[in-house]
Amino acid sequence: MNINRITENQKKYAMQAELMKLYSQYGFRQIAIPACESAAALNELEKKYPVKSQVRFMDQSGEIFHLQNDPTLSVMKMLRFSQTRSNDEKICYYAPTYKWSNGQLKEETQIGIEAFGTDTETYDLETIVLAIKSLRRFTEEVALDIGDVTLLSMLLKGIHLSEAQTNEVYKALPTKNVLRLQNLPEFYNLSDLIWEQLSAIFKLYGPQRRVIGDTRALLETMTFETEATRAKAEKALKALSDRATLLEAYQLESYVQLDLTLSPELPYYNGLVLKGFIGGCPSEVLTGGRYDKLSKDFGKAACAIGFALTLDNLMKYTEVKKMTRKNTLLLLENTLSAKGIEYAELYRQRGFEVNLRTYDAEKEAIEIAEAEQFEKVIVFQETTAKIIDIRKNDIQKVPYTTFENYLKISEVERGIH
Repeated sequence: MNINRITENQKKYAMQAELMKLYSQYGFRQIAIPACESAAALNELEKKYPVKSQVRFMDQSGEIFHLQNDPTLSVMKMLRFSQTRSNDEKICYYAPTYKWSNGQLKEETQIGIEAFGTDTETYDLETIVLAIKSLRRFTEEVALDIGDVTLLSMLLKGIHLSEAQTNEVYKALPTKNVLRLQNLPEFYNLSDLIWEQLSAIFKLYGPQRRVIGDTRALLETMTFETEATRAKAEKALKALSDRATLLEAYQLESYVQLDLTLSPELPYYNGLVLKGFIGGCPSEVLTGGRYDKLSKDFGKAACAIGFALTLDNLMKYTEVKKMTRKNTLLLLENTLSAKGIEYAELYRQRGFEVNLRTYDAEKEAIEIAEAEQFEKVIVFQETTAKIIDIRKNDIQKVPYTTFENYLKISEVERGIH
């Protein structure tokens, strides 16, 4: 038996439980994501938004299936055929995903949220807040980059680039290397003003208030083909400013950097885009954003937003905080006795998960209890039961005359599967 594999799964379970508890506090309901789907079930909309490195296989009957690669598409399909009449949905999920990487099958575990409805301002803000809080559950070295695809598009329209020039700008934005463009023939004849505006766009990242101010100043130097285009850009900028003010109420602004050079990695993102980073990890561990057009294509609400984070990277670069499973007891005796069996059965009937064991050294038994995330350890002594609360780091000795009614069951958060 691979002990490391067991420990890894226990850590994943602990992280999942911690995050699902967080999401439930904001009204998200957990659903199950299919591990694979029939390729024949792919409709035209899914073909319109293909996923990269998709893993396919054939069953014994010859039918082709594909392994899960993009839970968002699965969520959209489920919502499309759901019987609910409400356009507002807040769901979360935990799913394995698969892709080809360097010629090998790679499995990763994703956890994420998706919100659909009409309250765009609230959903945008909650998504940002939950992205930060999700990462802070495991480390304080957190940075969340926020971009806006719509505003970036409007800014590029404001300097009147050709389609070929715009495509080259999008290629250069991820590295923020505007100098790369100077060596391309498409950019030889640009005016000094356009070069200044283009260079200014590549510098639109940093603290929110500074970037908003720089963007406002840049807009004043631009001309647009129509007033409607300018109004759209100013509306997007005002939304950024309003959201920054609301984010300050959560006291999370220090974790946020506004980066208007961000461009979406998936073709269906529009508006807000997110990338989350943690200390020590060289790449993002969380990605997300708005995908209103995808939602409309699937016949659902106009507002759709979410994010997904990779638990594998979180586990690699962070420490999982001490977790305990609610209502779990480890009962310890030097020698198995009728008394231990009777108490174990009594508390099982009352709803506890109970594990009865014998032990040689109490310290080693407690270390086992911590590793297996028991909430309490009960050591049966001659006249008292020694109750060790792992989570609270508290010890009490209770006479057997009162021990029977001493422990009470507590509520457990449950996901909807």
